[in-house]
Amino acid sequence: MSGIMLNVVGGTYGPPPISVEYLIVAGGGGGSGGGGGGGGLLQGTSLLGSSFTVTVGAGGALGMQVGGNASPGANSVFGAFTAIGGGYGAGGTTPGGNGGSGGGASYGSTSTAGVMAGGTATSGQGNNGGTSTNVGTYRGWIGSGGGGAGAVGGSATDYDTGASPPYGPLGGAGAVGTLTGGTYSAGAQAYYSSTVSANATANTGNGGGGSRTANAGSDGWNGGSGLVVIKYPDTITLTIGGGLTSSTASAGGFKTTTFTAGTGTVTV
Repeated sequence: MSGIMLNVVGGTYGPPPISVEYLIVAGGGGGSGGGGGGGGLLQGTSLLGSSFTVTVGAGGALGMQVGGNASPGANSVFGAFTAIGGGYGAGGTTPGGNGGSGGGASYGSTSTAGVMAGGTATSGQGNNGGTSTNVGTYRGWIGSGGGGAGAVGGSATDYDTGASPPYGPLGGAGAVGTLTGGTYSAGAQAYYSSTVSANATANTGNGGGGSRTANAGSDGWNGGSGLVVIKYPDTITLTIGGGLTSSTASAGGFKTTTFTAGTGTVTV
């Protein structure tokens, strides 16, 4: 950006700082026995430096109901701000993964009473995953819902679904992105029908669905990638590094740039 340099009482002053609005959504966690947690969500206003890093986090990979945990989502970055990837949905008999929002827990095939905690959220970015409780009577594989930016994940007691056909507890709700009007970073449901695709949609930061059925051999679904959006005066021109995928729209004296994949440096 060019600007007039002023010498005032011996000092040299450049252009004033640029105020921008931002929305940062991390990748959602993958699902396994429990639903994946939504990616961390941050939004606000900040001053823009002359160069900054942008990274769009990928969604986490799925896991197996008893073969292991899913993968967490990857972090998204805008300058000094980092949104934490969603926690993984747990497999076997394990707690949910920690993250922007926590992943759902899993209590395995056993008649032993006990409780598995959902993953823990990052303060200011999301909510915890639900718990999975076995009251001591064999009911199969017990998953809970992943946490979302707007609410905690649903908890389960034994093979507890409350739906027909039997699906697991719902994930926590997402939150509205004020720069886009879309809803992002929702937690995932614990079980899905085998006939319904539950891979999370790209650029939502939503968690991946839990396993297709309550059967031990079933796998989960992938989490959705995140995104980074910034809004700034249309007098500003950004130079965007080649490692980033982005689009820019202008309206009402402002530009809005949406980054949908990659990582790189942006200069003003």
